[in-house]
Amino acid sequence: MDGEERLAELNALYKEHESAIDSIQSALQREIPLLVQEHELSLEETAALDEYIHDRVTIFRFLLKNDFSRPHTLSRMVDTIKWRIKNNVGGTTADDLDPCFFENAFCFFGGQDRLGRPLLIIQLCHHPTVNGDAASFLTPFVTFVFETARRVMLETTLKRLQQGVPNPVVTETVLLVDFKNAKTLPRDRQLATSFIQLLRRYPSSTGTVCLLNFGWMYQGLWQMIKLLLTEQAKKRVCFPKVSDLACFIDDQELLEHLDMATPVPWDLAHDTVYKRLPPPGTLSRSSSSTSLYYDADLYTPAFGMITDDNSSTEYATPRTTTPVSSEIDLTKMQQHAITTDSYRHPKETTQRRKPMSTTPSSSTTPAQNVHFILQLLIKMERQCKHVIYKIANKILQHRGTLYWIIACIIMRNRIMQVIHGILMLIGQLFAKRLGFSNPHSSGIRVLLRILTGQRFAI
Repeated sequence: MDGEERLAELNALYKEHESAIDSIQSALQREIPLLVQEHELSLEETAALDEYIHDRVTIFRFLLKNDFSRPHTLSRMVDTIKWRIKNNVGGTTADDLDPCFFENAFCFFGGQDRLGRPLLIIQLCHHPTVNGDAASFLTPFVTFVFETARRVMLETTLKRLQQGVPNPVVTETVLLVDFKNAKTLPRDRQLATSFIQLLRRYPSSTGTVCLLNFGWMYQGLWQMIKLLLTEQAKKRVCFPKVSDLACFIDDQELLEHLDMATPVPWDLAHDTVYKRLPPPGTLSRSSSSTSLYYDADLYTPAFGMITDDNSSTEYATPRTTTPVSSEIDLTKMQQHAITTDSYRHPKETTQRRKPMSTTPSSSTTPAQNVHFILQLLIKMERQCKHVIYKIANKILQHRGTLYWIIACIIMRNRIMQVIHGILMLIGQLFAKRLGFSNPHSSGIRVLLRILTGQRFAI
């Protein structure tokens, strides 16, 4: 299957399973309050979480990886979201990483191919020197590259939708790995395993992998990596010549540089991807019509937003560039965060504002009383969900002990019978060794009765 057929197939699957994408997205939105409360997220972290949940291309990739099973997809995405929160994936920038990764043209994005897929160029001649654990050294940078690729693909898809391009959804990145003048590469199996585990956080995001200038001296490395790949992943790896890339890459300047003895030039100061995409929490939702936060055909209204037939909206923007309804959700979460912060810093909060009464006053109307009761019920529901979630986690953590206790209760009577039988056997052997011909004589009978708790007839 060539690239165009693959792209058409993925877009057809996207349209076919849009209802599943809506379902997963709605379920993830319901998890936001619990995640904010459980991990005590800041406003920037909440904004990054909101941006990730509204990435419908990523939801589609998780569905594709899990054979469009909604329960499995939801479970994997919730686990990935917790991993992202723990490692601050959404808030990491190039400035947070080791500068050695950007001193030379080691790994960078070099435009797109004819199908709109981003080109990720890796020049191993500029591979940084690894001191110590290779997995711990490289994993933060590789995670940053994968996260940047995710956002580039989402931005590309939104632009293609606005331009009316056929098959607009872009879900894969093309990797060009150049082994020309490569230094000694790490051959740590743990490093390869870490990368494979990281790919599970970004499923189905890697398309064709082109290994350029691949010499015989790297066959051992390929044989080690091949053992960790699935059959489908192996089919995506190819060993072309630079001239073969012209069939799907139009950038002649890039092809000429790849065919030269010197590496492709690149400079972080003039980079158009790493510096152009700051963390989601720092982006403005009204910056441009191609922003990651604007709704297009990929985004669906949530929480029942009311629209009319006018050409403009309450944001005074064209309807095709109206901010998604998650803006309302973020406002509510900010208010919730401020309320939570008041319990942590009561003195500062008292100076800023007076405490709000939690009971309706006598002058309130019946409608206000009903609203207050509904708000109270919603808070109680959230607290109950949080408690149930904690209890379920504890049960899962200690389920082995719980199963053992249940088994002991069920088998209690049978275990007691076995113990009684063993004690009777020991008593009889003890009596025989002492020379008693009749183990049921008076002295031995009393001894067995004490040991086993059973009575014996004379």
